[in-house]
Amino acid sequence: MIDNKPCPFCGSTNLIMRISTKDREGTPTNIACDDCGCSGPYVYLHDRELKCEGDDLPERALEVWNKRK
Repeated sequence: MIDNKPCPFCGSTNLIMRISTKDREGTPTNIACDDCGCSGPYVYLHDRELKCEGDDLPERALEVWNKRK
């Protein structure tokens, strides 16, 4: 499990996963702050990566969120 960095704008750790429409490259997904709406960059995930348990967010999407500038 990856530790989530807080939102760079409001400091919240209330993060959600946003999923867009699947295309031939995968499903565009990003992590966003549920309090202020700040969102990280999209990453294309495959179906098996989208199946999260409980409140877990996909690791690759969290890695991108944590590497933001």
